[in-house]
Amino acid sequence: MTLSDNEKKVLLSLQEKHKLSLKELEKETGLSESTLNTVCDRLFLKGYLRKHETSKEFYGLGIGGHRYVKEGLPERKVL
Repeated sequence: MTLSDNEKKVLLSLQEKHKLSLKELEKETGLSESTLNTVCDRLFLKGYLRKHETSKEFYGLGIGGHRYVKEGLPERKVL
């Protein structure tokens, strides 16, 4: 299997650091995020990369939050 220049850049960066985030790979390789997504997906499909995905925390309104949005915050009711 032949590798593109961008694929080689990614592999060389990972050879030195072993595990990098997408942002770190951007900095190391000089490639854009969209290019890196494509390159990393190709390398993953070829069996050269493993993905380490982590979850991100997001916050949303709970029942109490929805009630306060609808009825107003308690401190505003006092005024």
